Amino acid sequence: MTRRRPPALLVTLSLGATLLGATGCGSGAGAAGTVSPEPTSSGAASNARTVARPSPPPSGDGTIPVLAPGEYEVHEWGLMRAGAGDVLEVGAVAPPVVREPLVVDKPILYFHAGSSMQLARVEVHASGDVREHWPLTARGMPRSIVWRGVSLDASRRAGSAACPPGAYPSATEAPCDGLARGELCESSSLGPLAAQATCLRLGAGTHPFLFYRSRTRAFTPPLRLERLPSGEIRATHTGDVAIPGSVVVIRRRGGGTVARSFAPPGPGRSSVLGADASHDDAPADMPVMPSDVASGRAAVRSTMRVLGMTDGEIDAFLRAWDAQLFEGTSHAQNVATDELTVDRRAVTDLPPPADSVLYFLPTETCDGVSRLAFEPAPRAVRRALAVWGAVR
Repeated sequence: MTRRRPPALLVTLSLGATLLGATGCGSGAGAAGTVSPEPTSSGAASNARTVARPSPPPSGDGTIPVLAPGEYEVHEWGLMRAGAGDVLEVGAVAPPVVREPLVVDKPILYFHAGSSMQLARVEVHASGDVREHWPLTARGMPRSIVWRGVSLDASRRAGSAACPPGAYPSATEAPCDGLARGELCESSSLGPLAAQATCLRLGAGTHPFLFYRSRTRAFTPPLRLERLPSGEIRATHTGDVAIPGSVVVIRRRGGGTVARSFAPPGPGRSSVLGADASHDDAPADMPVMPSDVASGRAAVRSTMRVLGMTDGEIDAFLRAWDAQLFEGTSHAQNVATDELTVDRRAVTDLPPPADSVLYFLPTETCDGVSRLAFEPAPRAVRRALAVWGAVR
């Protein structure tokens, strides 16, 4: 499949790597050294990754201090999708040695801090090539990118008039002009993905988040999928860390979409995801069936909350992916319909798969997709990286 989101497991994180810290930007700055995050489920804390805390570098010009470690928090969301044909795996055997590349799309980094500060650097070390990133720091497709001197301005709210993002690049400007022919550039369509977070200042501009997208052949998702003769899907967990939340099975027949959530199999175990989520006995030319995706969409929201995402971040994820995941369905609750079509181009030249499975990676395995580094270090990094794979 050729398209802007390179095939592979589609690590389309829409990796929206979202670096978030405290609450939505709507809340006022807290006391120095404290962050007041938006409410998340009680399970979120256990999914936070503690980060080593190096000694903070000296302040720059003294106007925005470089804070001591732990005075902000980082959240990341994204989506990975399989490459050619979106095939995550066919049959019960292990995948062949030659793997399709995984595309890590729309990693968005949101920051939340209780008081203004400056980060000496923010780094992304991908397991493959970084296809594009914004704000742009270098040309080409390196494996690592570094943003230096990122100021977190707690007095401004990302996504508000006080934090204008400036102009995103056009298809003829960097980094879009360096992509392969037919590969759609995500940097030019990032506007609707702002969420309540701390406003960033980098150079002379302000930004609601940092963004990157990568492609890798080095990461193997933990679930292996096999279609059974009954039409059910057997999922085998090949990893050793529990998958958070739910597994969502999405099936499309006759213009209708049905999404159901299931408990994921435990490490080293298999489970059958029922065929009740489909119109398996219906002919391909059947009349349009009513869509039913409420269970699947609710499972996405619930799992992302468990992983520590705020409601604003979850809404941004759905603005990017709802139209693709639940094609032809009603819009997500509390998210405007027109906003949900923002990333429809992500599946240009490839129709949504008839049957697919969506789940989120265990936090402990996310470094296999990309490693994040910060100076000074945040008190915690929360990551919600989804895997979306088709079942043939």
